Amino acid sequence: MPEIRDIIITTKVNYGSIIVNIKDLMDSKGISRSRLARMTGIRYSMINRYYKNGDALQRIDLDVFSRICYALDCPLDSIMKYCPPDADDPETAPLSVIVSV
Repeated sequence: MPEIRDIIITTKVNYGSIIVNIKDLMDSKGISRSRLARMTGIRYSMINRYYKNGDALQRIDLDVFSRICYALDCPLDSIMKYCPPDADDPETAPLSVIVSV
């Protein structure tokens, strides 16, 4: 007689997101996007994207954020935070199905 086993099939996985907020710190220190770009050697367009959007990142370049933290004289957690997925929100919660075979 075959053994019954449970198999979990995950159809969507959301691990949360990383949110960047350099705008508040830059504004409080009086540092413009152009100045930060010059201070760090990071393209203005990238600085501008982090400044304006600050939304969830798909990839993180540690060198870029090391330069930003150095220029702004701040720890990484003052400009970046992790937002876990909301288990109660069907749009962001992981979807899994348990199948017995």
